[in-house]
Amino acid sequence: MIIRHCICGNEFSVAARYKNYILPEFPVIGSTKCLIDYIRAQPYKASTPRTIVSSFLSPPHIYYEPLQKWFRSVFEGVFAQWLNWHKIAYRYEELTLSIHGREYTPDFYLPHNGLFIELKGLWSGGAKAKTIATKAAGTNLLLLPYYFDHYCRQDLYQGEDSEIFKCRL
Repeated sequence: MIIRHCICGNEFSVAARYKNYILPEFPVIGSTKCLIDYIRAQPYKASTPRTIVSSFLSPPHIYYEPLQKWFRSVFEGVFAQWLNWHKIAYRYEELTLSIHGREYTPDFYLPHNGLFIELKGLWSGGAKAKTIATKAAGTNLLLLPYYFDHYCRQDLYQGEDSEIFKCRL
């Protein structure tokens, strides 16, 4: 286990296998409560960012029964369900950004505050460099590593009574 500091200032532990997914360019979120606080603290943005339409994305291939929608991973389905549960509006893989001539399609876009969210299970190809470049270009982008899947599931099934709802060691 490794110890990290959440944006709230509290420490939390995460399995060592996830250390490569916590990048210094991004805020570290250690609980679902801190994620909700982070989302709500983002300023309101009335306009959608400039985007392009991409034809390169393959269609999602995991059918997530609770939402009756297709996603690229079960983690994305669980996260979408978690957003719905907290009444947070989102768009799933609908916006593709052009960053320095390269296309990047974050997993989720929260239209109320212009926040993009990328969920990461594995880094493939140039995904890490592209994600870092997107953040460096000024995109309001949050990276949530795979350990957050467990947090969302606990929150969905146990609610605010769950220990996972708060940062802790």
